[in-house]
Amino acid sequence: SFYYYLELINSCITMKSGSLFLTLLAFAFEAPFVFAQTELRLTPDEYFDSPSISVIVFNDPYSEGHQGGIQIIHHGERIAANGDLRLEATPGQWQAFSQLEGKITDSLDQIITVSLTYPNEEAKNRRFNPVPYPDLEINYRVSVKAEGEDFRIIVDLDRPLPKKWIGKVGFNLELFPGSLFGKTYLMDEKPGVFPCQLNGPFTRGVQADTFEVVPMSIGNQLTIIPENEMQRISIRTEVSKLQLIDAKALHNNGWFVVRSLVPGGTGKGAVEWIVSPSVIEGWQYGPVIHINQAGYLPKQSKKALIEADKRFSGKPVVELVEITTDGKERLVMSDTAQHWGRYQRYNYFTFDFPEFSTKEFIFCVWAESFPKYSGLQEMPMTVASGSQPWNTSCRSRCAT
Repeated sequence: SFYYYLELINSCITMKSGSLFLTLLAFAFEAPFVFAQTELRLTPDEYFDSPSISVIVFNDPYSEGHQGGIQIIHHGERIAANGDLRLEATPGQWQAFSQLEGKITDSLDQIITVSLTYPNEEAKNRRFNPVPYPDLEINYRVSVKAEGEDFRIIVDLDRPLPKKWIGKVGFNLELFPGSLFGKTYLMDEKPGVFPCQLNGPFTRGVQADTFEVVPMSIGNQLTIIPENEMQRISIRTEVSKLQLIDAKALHNNGWFVVRSLVPGGTGKGAVEWIVSPSVIEGWQYGPVIHINQAGYLPKQSKKALIEADKRFSGKPVVELVEITTDGKERLVMSDTAQHWGRYQRYNYFTFDFPEFSTKEFIFCVWAESFPKYSGLQEMPMTVASGSQPWNTSCRSRCAT
């Protein structure tokens, strides 16, 4: 056995008499980690996974919430979603999306293929907010194939697009803007910055009396945040050029969109991308302490849930510490968390801390991650009290 000492302060209870917080001190491992495997491999849960990246292929149909199609979780952060064929450059929440017809997982060739169609009869002019669909019928397949540490996305149409739809249908992948604001990108060799606000210009849209934002950049290879190994991802096309578009132009919840138009006269291989994420050998997901978001009754037993890398074994030691008004710390209790079990991409532990007689208290949650245990440079991530700590990345996490 050996120990990785973690410095992680993640949850705080502010009381009239002072503050209490949980500190995750250490994880004891019953066996050494195996870091040799950096290649993407298909899992029994039908998504691609490696220590640095997970690629989820149409496991979640909720595209209206930025949770559909192809999704990418890179070094613990969900950075891309809604990879699919779309009829608009920057589709909004209530615009046409595809209907999933079938999914085939091939573990031998390390490929997932999904069959899709337009229109989506389940959403077309139905539900509480009917989605209008144009007069267009498309049957197509989206394939994702692992190629070492990279993966390939291929879009095949059963037949070429109708002439009036050429230049209007494209494959989109949406990039989460909160991780990109103020960061750089390279389109081929031309640099740019992801802006916090849109500066235009616009052009007339596909539909009458509509407008679309002009792409920020167009080229054959897009590299996202080339300066940061934790976040760098490269996308290169082998068929149709890449467009980088700011969807905040038309929707206040819009993300950045990477898009390739489907060329005319093409069916098989209409779109083909190679996605190359940076891979840090030995990287592990830093443990995160979760608490009951609904709060606790004064006499209720308090329980924290610790989300850890799925390779963690042993049991974490947790301390409950009181911070007094003069800034001093007093140890209230120390105990070993109990293993709850595996769920999807993570390993979970529970920690019970005692009841408090105080009638009023407030939970303030933040995250500071110090990945010393992985041999990396310190990269603290602090989020203001009450905000979402974005180093928590469930497979089905809400987008906002």
